[in-house]
Amino acid sequence: MLSLPWRPSAPRLNIVTVGPQPWDEASDVILTEGSIVMSNGDIWKERRRFGLSALRTLGMGKRSVEHKINEEARYLLDSFDGRRDKPFDPEHDILNAVSNIICTISFGYRFEYSDPKFAYLIKSVKTTVASSSFAKIRFFSIFRKMDTETRDRIESVKAFIQEVVKEHQESFDPNDIRDIIDMYTEEIEQLGKAGIVGEDAAFCRTTMWRGIYDLFVAGTDTTTNTLLWLLLYIAAHQDVQEKVQKEISEVVGCDRQPTSEDRVNMPYTNAVLMEILRIRPVTPYGVPHKTHYETEFLGYTIPANTMIFVNHWTIFHDVKYWKDPEKFDPTRFLSSDSKTVKKPEAFIPFSLGRRVCMGETLAKMELFLFFVNLLQRFTFSFPAGKPQPSMEGIAGVTLSPMPFECVATKR
Repeated sequence: MLSLPWRPSAPRLNIVTVGPQPWDEASDVILTEGSIVMSNGDIWKERRRFGLSALRTLGMGKRSVEHKINEEARYLLDSFDGRRDKPFDPEHDILNAVSNIICTISFGYRFEYSDPKFAYLIKSVKTTVASSSFAKIRFFSIFRKMDTETRDRIESVKAFIQEVVKEHQESFDPNDIRDIIDMYTEEIEQLGKAGIVGEDAAFCRTTMWRGIYDLFVAGTDTTTNTLLWLLLYIAAHQDVQEKVQKEISEVVGCDRQPTSEDRVNMPYTNAVLMEILRIRPVTPYGVPHKTHYETEFLGYTIPANTMIFVNHWTIFHDVKYWKDPEKFDPTRFLSSDSKTVKKPEAFIPFSLGRRVCMGETLAKMELFLFFVNLLQRFTFSFPAGKPQPSMEGIAGVTLSPMPFECVATKR
């Protein structure tokens, strides 16, 4: 494996021509079979096309999903309200809320936070993503088998999703597509009618669960950790929190929930979101790729079949592109008059290239709506008399903050 440092002299961010991801290196079929993220070639193209189409059809970036996020935000606010004025760890509630968005899109319904099946589902997904075994297989081909506990967790998620799929198929109506499971079913039926089955088909009923699992892994851990980083940083920077709340009061007020249309009128809030994605990127090493053939790049010779990473962390902390990169400063993303947001070339939190994050639009909407809903209702601080929590992260497949407690005070 070749690791290239980010060079300040680099003329562009995306020069290296890369090909399929190296998932063929991993022999654990449970990691690859039916996966959108871990597939290659024409199968990957078909699965990605379907994934993007499904998310758009189900309202990604539209009012229908906005309504679902705001509805879930109300449950989250109620849960926080029951803990207000007392120290608490916000991770569990935020993970529940974010996971329910994926559940609504995938299954057509949300779960109560107290539902034991739901609790086991999200715990299994989180435990799997956080496991060292999963991370090693993801990034290093020499680790070809996962540990028993991780495999058991994935098998339990598989069983859960397959049960929901079975229920859906028993009530499937092609004239009433409810969610992604129905869209999968419709796609599989169309392929069957066209005679595309077996290894030639990008989709089949036995591996449908894996595409849903991809959505959970990609859409829960990343957004949850970004929201946790936001709470951690605004609690540590009360001046930033006050400016966001002032903007919320001026644009949204206190009598309604935020909408996507509010974003264009809230440059400072958007700058805070961008700065947290920069200073604490939840995917610090992006998604691995592999070169098709030997490539020359900045004087380096990269052999064929070499694993390549877009090193977000190094890019986002490069002094050539960012003044005082270790400083939390949302104004770096604002114009000189602070009225508009600017996006530097080096800001690529959702990666780049053909495998750019499929759920970028959904993630941005979730982050904005959840964040504004929370700061519209509460002011966040750290427990009095205790040391400020660490701003260092826990590195794995994603970068998560260390467990911390905060205090939510009603405004």
